[in-house]
Amino acid sequence: MSPDPHVEAALPARWDIFCAVIDNYGDIGVCWRLARQLVAEHGFVVRLWVDDPASFIRLCPQADPLADQQTICGVQVRHWQPTFDAGVEPVEVVVEAFACELPASYLVAMAGRPRRPVWINLEYLSAEAWVEDCHLMASPHPRLPLVKHFYFPGFTSRTGGLLRESDLFGRRDAFVASPTARDAFWRSVGFAPASADAVCVSLFAYRHADVRGLLQAFVGCGVAIVCAIPDGPLLDDAAAFLGCDKLQPGDQAAVGSLLVRVLPFVAQPEYDQLLWVSDVNFVRGEDSFVRAQ
Repeated sequence: MSPDPHVEAALPARWDIFCAVIDNYGDIGVCWRLARQLVAEHGFVVRLWVDDPASFIRLCPQADPLADQQTICGVQVRHWQPTFDAGVEPVEVVVEAFACELPASYLVAMAGRPRRPVWINLEYLSAEAWVEDCHLMASPHPRLPLVKHFYFPGFTSRTGGLLRESDLFGRRDAFVASPTARDAFWRSVGFAPASADAVCVSLFAYRHADVRGLLQAFVGCGVAIVCAIPDGPLLDDAAAFLGCDKLQPGDQAAVGSLLVRVLPFVAQPEYDQLLWVSDVNFVRGEDSFVRAQ
């Protein structure tokens, strides 16, 4: 969605985004994209509070896992410690991602500001009809003079929409139209370019997914398939199917017309390219699902 310049001009300049990592990647993935876009396209000052730097560093390899405070892509990334610094000054807009619950001292400080912050609970993406009625719903705090508003991403004009950088489609179309760009992607993750005759599939799923059954279906379909699996919980089942003791990034193995490639866990911009280079994408989590759209 294109920003309204009149609305944007009225928005405050400083944002705090709090994110507790629940499923390792999906929650922080959404918040990291949101923080970068607020800085890059709107010029806001953003602090992203993350309680699990180890999960964040997989999405952002240049991050320092030991740093309590660092600036990456213009975003100030802060380690959300179990004992929160009571001296942290609240800013104009506070995003509580996925009901992670703000630190008690921070809430008290919010209530003490002469002009109280805009407090948003960023909810999970849903296509269900009920979210239209709940989007922007107000929720007064039971004790403090604060009001939280629920923000529901969604697929209709009565929801909050989806995260999309203004240049996303242009970058995607240029990548898809360029054999050189596609070949460069494969080389960047350690492989020769895929054959033009093969169907490229990306496979990113939770541990309980029936990976062996899917790979067997690929083998039996009679079509050459290159299946790219990022480093993660699927590799044990993939290794068992392929008859390997272990798989790690850089490995590849073939069964019939199926070629499995194990990719490193890539940062978000490179994951977008993996989606673009693939003919079919199996995804997991909210951030990956939105990007696959």
